[in-house]
Amino acid sequence: MITVDQIAHELEKADVSLIAGHEGHDREIRYVTAIELKERTSRIQENGLLLSTFHAFENAEEITDHLHWLVEVGVSAIGFHTSVYPDIPEQVKRFADDYGLPVFLIPAEVPYNLIFELYNRMRQEIRDEARERVGRLNNLLIESILSRRSLRVIIEMIGEYSGGDVVFWMDSDLEMLEQWSGRQVKREAVHSLAGTIQSANIQLRESRIRNETYRLPGDSGSGCLVIYPISSDTGFGGYMAFHFNQEQDAPEQGLMDEMIRTASKILMSDVYNPDKQERREIISILDKLLSGETASHLVQELPLVGEQMYQVVLIESAKQDDTGLLERNSRWADMQAEQSADRFILFPPLIRDDRLVLLIRADTPLHLWKVNLPENEHLLVGISDRAKLSDASSYRRLYGQSEIILRLCRKNGLGYAEWGQMGIEKVAVFLEGESLFQGFADQLLQPLIEYDRERNTDLVGTLRVYLDNFFNLKKTGEELFIHPNTVKYRLETIRGLLPVNLEDSSIYALLVLAYRSYGDHP
Repeated sequence: MITVDQIAHELEKADVSLIAGHEGHDREIRYVTAIELKERTSRIQENGLLLSTFHAFENAEEITDHLHWLVEVGVSAIGFHTSVYPDIPEQVKRFADDYGLPVFLIPAEVPYNLIFELYNRMRQEIRDEARERVGRLNNLLIESILSRRSLRVIIEMIGEYSGGDVVFWMDSDLEMLEQWSGRQVKREAVHSLAGTIQSANIQLRESRIRNETYRLPGDSGSGCLVIYPISSDTGFGGYMAFHFNQEQDAPEQGLMDEMIRTASKILMSDVYNPDKQERREIISILDKLLSGETASHLVQELPLVGEQMYQVVLIESAKQDDTGLLERNSRWADMQAEQSADRFILFPPLIRDDRLVLLIRADTPLHLWKVNLPENEHLLVGISDRAKLSDASSYRRLYGQSEIILRLCRKNGLGYAEWGQMGIEKVAVFLEGESLFQGFADQLLQPLIEYDRERNTDLVGTLRVYLDNFFNLKKTGEELFIHPNTVKYRLETIRGLLPVNLEDSSIYALLVLAYRSYGDHP
């Protein structure tokens, strides 16, 4: 923060003197600008140093009237350039003293750009100091692991080097884990800030899901709160909240982000969060089981799952390569499991092969649950059959089923599908993925496909409806809006093109698989 006092000290070197309104010496200066017109515009904001020759004002009365408006706006100081008025009018000086509005006398030969450059240099020095301070803090945090300093000491270091006056580390329920406050901060103020954070619980949940900073502005003059979710690949570690007397006291966003990344690694490390090590091991074992490893010891190393039935839920982005969407849903699922009275998500969420993997208890109403997924309109959700996770093969089997259902969702434009609710389509989709059966639908239906293409007919569609209606000519004709005799004629053509018996049960099943795989129309 740059105050009137600080800039006055630097301006003295350029023969620019503070001659009135000394009581406002501690006011903050957030920007410097020049004004020469009488207009009262929204461009003028509080905490500014305004430079002017006042050439547009006819007399001291007009100048003081304008200064009165600037005081109401909250301007911090005035730079009175004497290129028009050889001296500052006494009436203006008295007004400045009465209202505690600092007024600088700028000699006629001193250009505005000198003051702009001076202010910008001061701002850059503050940025450089903050960068150096955060760099030192990051080094100290890394050293803290080797020396195994207590969490209290770590939070104190973060507080002393961050530039804030209060720092909180809170768990996911916004209960205090550790805190630090400067010597000048009263206990009542710390309790008030903690209560303010807890009142923003809903917004902070959203910031956790999106892994974004949340800024909570305070009342007038009470500074601001900046709150960061603390997380790593092993899960969520709570929130780090910083209070700054002025928003400008905070280091630049990039520096704060760098500091939070380092703090997250420390706070979420095995040294300070040994339970996260178990989570990391579970994710590793689960990844092996889903890949098809069948070693019995893998299941034995997982937490007991009991006799409950589970399903594998695979979530995929309907958009291409949207990892961020899956990560947001992973954090959401983690939060739901954490806040649930009963453990309906068995293991930590896992992202593999551009899909989010969840093992969810089978009695969970998934058709209702999936509606609450973040940005669910951009998701594809495939759900396996139900089974006990008693052996290694059951993990891979359920995962494979969900993969097939996801492929079916993408093929048929579905946002959600379950293994138990899908019919022969899932077998067709499975066969499409097998090398021995690739293209079997095209090969079997090829004579009909070529006939339709050459004569602009729809024998493939007619066969589909005929088989769907179990050889019923009347229902087939009604669905196609044609006479049963026309259906008979088309079937004769189909039988001539396909050297198979349509009424043979094995051929019937094969044809159904073929058109389910191929699609309704060529």
